[in-house]
Amino acid sequence: MNPKNTLIICDIDGTLYEFENGFENSTVGESVKFNTENIALENNLSVAEMWNCDIGPTLFLANKIGKTRAEILQRVWENVEIPENGLPGFGAGFIQKAIKMGFKLQFLTAAGHPWGTKVLNYLDTPKFLVSELIAAHDFPRQRKDIAMTSILVKYNVAPENTWSIGDQKHTDIIPATKLGIKTFHITKENPLMNFFDKFK
Repeated sequence: MNPKNTLIICDIDGTLYEFENGFENSTVGESVKFNTENIALENNLSVAEMWNCDIGPTLFLANKIGKTRAEILQRVWENVEIPENGLPGFGAGFIQKAIKMGFKLQFLTAAGHPWGTKVLNYLDTPKFLVSELIAAHDFPRQRKDIAMTSILVKYNVAPENTWSIGDQKHTDIIPATKLGIKTFHITKENPLMNFFDKFK
């Protein structure tokens, strides 16, 4: 397969970088939790009900206070900052190598636009790629398959010439497989940079 005819749909969190003790125990995870709960408390809503509902906290808040999910996501993520110790991982090197080899790159995240943009800028991602970011604002909750389908149409690339790279099976791998997209699952045994071995 020629990289110049290949599209990569790349996840961000847990793929381009990772948190040593997991997202929930990171300063980022703590900020997201604080912001989400603060919105609930400001509107006299039950925090416990919000976290335990079936539709997810952002949609719960949107429905309860008459906002769109995108508006809630914006508030949750807009003041979340890159940790002082940075974002460990291979993201910057991966992006540079993918561009050099001629791959088409599309970043796709289940986080909010503000956070995805900050991460990509932190990794020195070219502005034209940052501007094309697709984030949680842009597709229904837990439906990356809808986003992936729109990406195939946008780039006019066949599924067999497309790779989905990510660390989460249920959002990055399984939906892509159902669409006929090739997949590369990030694990400790299968790190990000190993992807390029498939093009030697």
